[in-house]
Amino acid sequence: MLVSHRHFNPGWLPTLVTLALLALLVTLGLWQLERAEQKRAMLSAHDTRTALAPVALSRLDVNNPQNRYRRIYARGVYDNRQQIFLDNQVRQGQPGYHVYTPFLPDGADAAILVNRGWVPWGETRTRLPDISLENPAVALSGRIDQPANPGIRLGDALAQTGWPKVVPYIEYSPLSEQLGYPLESTVILLDADQPQGFRRDWQLDFAGFGPERHVGYAVQWFALSATLLVLYGLFGWQRRSINGEPM
Repeated sequence: MLVSHRHFNPGWLPTLVTLALLALLVTLGLWQLERAEQKRAMLSAHDTRTALAPVALSRLDVNNPQNRYRRIYARGVYDNRQQIFLDNQVRQGQPGYHVYTPFLPDGADAAILVNRGWVPWGETRTRLPDISLENPAVALSGRIDQPANPGIRLGDALAQTGWPKVVPYIEYSPLSEQLGYPLESTVILLDADQPQGFRRDWQLDFAGFGPERHVGYAVQWFALSATLLVLYGLFGWQRRSINGEPM
């Protein structure tokens, strides 16, 4: 009659693989929690700063991250000749563009891009919508923000010649060179009640990836980590006979 007992001996290779996968899964979970916290901070900053009274654009350092979402007002002139279409901006399932127009505030040394809103694609990709301005000299109001850009930037955003340009993302320094004048590294979202704009209903949009979604993904990564440990433990135990041979 053979007598057996269970002996924990998972082996060095499964152990190394398990440790590597465990480190990866835990890292992904912690990263998702970090992203959730970053977006909670953005939501808090947005709500706090948009509640403040509007301030003259000339009184703000527009490149200071602490001034993002601040409401502003300014007088100046739009550059009607050199405008930009930011491509691949989907609204309610319909593809289109965000229209960015350089704006030179009175008394300022640098222009700032104004997002005048969303327009749908034209009949073809080669026929762009009409975004010309009736009156380039304006008094406008809006809020400070950054453009919606992809996480991965492929190709040259300003390879296209002529104006208006269709670009996949906003890149301030090269754009400033092509415009021929200094450009601030931020944008103004034109208020919805301002004239000479397009469709605007500005709100903080995480494209479906709000804080709660990141927390949900973190829970999934941590659950996979726990499952990996359970499997490692189950398969690591081996039944052995009294003479030490696996059964």
